[in-house]
Amino acid sequence: MGFAWLAVSSLSRAQGPEATPKAACFEAHEQGQLQRNSGRLQAARASFLQCSNESCPSLVSKDCLEFAEKVSEAQPTVIVAAKDPQGHDTADVRFFVDGVRISDRLTGAPVTLDPGEHLLRFELQGSTPVEERVILREGERDRSVPVTFATRSPAVPASPHFDASAHAVGPRAPTSTWVYALAGTSVAALGVFSYFAIAGKSLEKDRAASCSPRCSPAEISPIKRDYAIADVALGISVVAAATAGWLFLSRGSTTSSQSTGWIDVRSTTGGARLEVGASSKSERLLPYSPTTCTGFRLSTRLLLPS
Repeated sequence: MGFAWLAVSSLSRAQGPEATPKAACFEAHEQGQLQRNSGRLQAARASFLQCSNESCPSLVSKDCLEFAEKVSEAQPTVIVAAKDPQGHDTADVRFFVDGVRISDRLTGAPVTLDPGEHLLRFELQGSTPVEERVILREGERDRSVPVTFATRSPAVPASPHFDASAHAVGPRAPTSTWVYALAGTSVAALGVFSYFAIAGKSLEKDRAASCSPRCSPAEISPIKRDYAIADVALGISVVAAATAGWLFLSRGSTTSSQSTGWIDVRSTTGGARLEVGASSKSERLLPYSPTTCTGFRLSTRLLLPS
């Protein structure tokens, strides 16, 4: 029969525009088989019914009619029985399958579906929607799907005893004068850094032109001093700016307490060291080691809001 179908198919394609209905028959015959093999039995049945028409070649029509009957036998069906919240049968139910609305009212008749997994959804006015996931098998007939609706729960009103003022965050404290003082210190220290860095660089060029590479310690010492002071000033500028930013961003409510904070800058054998802390807890910041500046120390103690 396969060879005969191929022969008829070739003959139909060779007949030109007049053979368009026959070409549609062959196409429906082919599509129906593809749809059947992929489990799309409803679409396959529609295709086979199309090519079983009397206008199609007899061989194709006979094949399609047999295929349509077999597909119909393989299609699973479900029967939905719904009850309202009072336990009474109801038909005023909207029925959805996989998000597609099937009907606005139940009839009690079998509903044909494709085999496989499906999400069934049922809606009844005034009741909570019901969803059920089912897996249908080929040939499974008249599977019962009981649905019982419950009364939709009313919205829960907000508690009348809720006191919003008890949970409200208090107004933020005004910007501390220390923020402005530290910001000004940062700018001033940056100016000191610029002055001594330029001065040290100028002396370094002078010594390079006059005595390098045999300059005495007394001639080199002013250069090291200027660079060390510049480095310390830069550190103070950075720490002051960071502390001012921290105070501004972390200011709390107007009831915040205060604690003692401090900034300590001192020279070491490898250069200069900066420390900052509050109360008894400290954290070392910005280790420096550019030059040596013996005996230099700058320390200040602040009153910081906690």
